[in-house]
Amino acid sequence: MLNTVIVMGRLTGDPQLRQTQGAAAVTNFTLAVDRNFIPKETGQRETDFLDVVAFQKTAEFVCQNFTKGRTLVVTGRLQVRSWEDSEGKPRKKTEIVADRVYFADAMKRQESRMAGLFQESEKTEGPGNPWTFEEKEELPF
Repeated sequence: MLNTVIVMGRLTGDPQLRQTQGAAAVTNFTLAVDRNFIPKETGQRETDFLDVVAFQKTAEFVCQNFTKGRTLVVTGRLQVRSWEDSEGKPRKKTEIVADRVYFADAMKRQESRMAGLFQESEKTEGPGNPWTFEEKEELPF
């Protein structure tokens, strides 16, 4: 079976490093992840808030290098934890267990630059535009 998750989002708060009972480093944080589409009804992109947990060196890396609002990419797996609350009611929580965390602020800047190039290419057409393809003859395939 395959259980792999890759998400890019913004930190909703500063991650805090803690220790498990076994003295392992751990941090929990939430990522605000924009959906890829804009519903016609609202005209605004929706955002999902995903819980992430990281352990050991990954937890230390996150706490040392990321603050609220920073954009990061998380790769890991999806996990569902079950327990009973203080009233004996069953509870579940779905979260991402991070294997790796990457800086993504530079990626977002690159996306913005590329979007600007494509918007400019739509304004100008013809041989001076590197994004325009003029088909002069039929393709051989």
